[in-house]
Amino acid sequence: SDGKAKGSGRTISKFNLFDALQSCSSVITQFGGHAMAAGLMLPLENVSILKEMLEARTRDLLTPEDFQQKLQLDAPLQMSDVAKKLVHDMHHFEPFGAENSEPQFYLKQVSMVQKPQLLKDEHVKCTVFADGIVKPVIFFNRPDLYRQFCEQEENPFDVAVKVTENDWQGRSNIELLGLDVAGLKGSV
Repeated sequence: SDGKAKGSGRTISKFNLFDALQSCSSVITQFGGHAMAAGLMLPLENVSILKEMLEARTRDLLTPEDFQQKLQLDAPLQMSDVAKKLVHDMHHFEPFGAENSEPQFYLKQVSMVQKPQLLKDEHVKCTVFADGIVKPVIFFNRPDLYRQFCEQEENPFDVAVKVTENDWQGRSNIELLGLDVAGLKGSV
């Protein structure tokens, strides 16, 4: 109603939002923030100009690959490492947050030992084997993996995981939370 537009934004790691707004400061009344998030205020009539300026900047600075989600994996993991000691040691690195993300690991050349399960049409649970050890892995909100796992059969693949501790009904279990896979049949 006062002719001003206010907004905020978040960005991807390859695009510095603060620098982008700085380059558009001629059409913005005020802004603040940092590389990953910012807030701003500008005259309502400048919104379309700002949009064009930001779109031109993204075209100049970014490639389609920059928009693809990437996993930052911290270390390889052996099945024998998946134990309470690892979870206990990870507590020393807490608290986890934006600047200190929870460790993500990868297991190389695991094989499935039984048919995967599709839970609630959304989550996939499979049991993998490596180094003489069998462990379940659950992938939340990845129903796309179910068909691929069914086709994979006993062929080995790599898996990215988080290691978590689940306390339920007085029992504590160390669990593998699946993040993504590589080397599945028919995938790139």
